[in-house]
Amino acid sequence: MTDVRAAGIGAMLTEAREARGITLEQAERDTRIARRYLIALEREDFAAFPAEVYARGFLRSYAGYLRLNPDELLARFPRTSAASDGAVVKRGDRQPRKPQPARRKRASQPPPGAIGGARGTAVRLGVPVLAALAAAFLLGHLASSGPSPYSMAARLSGTGTATMPADQTAPPSAVATQRMPDLRGLDETVALNRLRELGITPVVIEIPSREGPAGTVIRQSPAPNEPVGDRVVAIVISRGG
Repeated sequence: MTDVRAAGIGAMLTEAREARGITLEQAERDTRIARRYLIALEREDFAAFPAEVYARGFLRSYAGYLRLNPDELLARFPRTSAASDGAVVKRGDRQPRKPQPARRKRASQPPPGAIGGARGTAVRLGVPVLAALAAAFLLGHLASSGPSPYSMAARLSGTGTATMPADQTAPPSAVATQRMPDLRGLDETVALNRLRELGITPVVIEIPSREGPAGTVIRQSPAPNEPVGDRVVAIVISRGG
């Protein structure tokens, strides 16, 4: 990660939070982003994150929670590597394990779910393949996530669980009884609006893909018609080939 500070990001986040009378503890509870990462964002300590993609994903989630324009803040965030153009987690992602260094003289095929292995083979696989691996890793773990009330602090960041947004009052039971609609092939905006109508704020992952037109949903978790309950909801958006 870079040591360059993205001027203004931290101040904008802090001022917005304080203006809304929100404490860090409340923000952690509402967004389920670990408090240490909220502090890191407000201090612009991006070195606290294992990789740029996570810092950007957390920033987008936190900015949206504070009713700021996520794109405006992300425009202030310096892009430090071409690898960040692969998978982009827009509304929260798994609070990741730190990448493991690639071992020399070992098979290039990473073990299932090993972030370090995928990162280690980035040059050989290319960004599109790496992005697909990252999305598969996230979807696989999101689908298996349990109902812990602090799952974001332990496993995920952002507003990626099937919980009501902070400004809505529908009871959690209203979400728990929902079944996942079939979003595949829908435009991202249409899919997000449909989920919001159900009181669900999903994890959104963007990857380069030819599975569908750019800006459309190509994968989802849970699968169509499966109960949402306390599970994490995620959709993968194609960025085109």
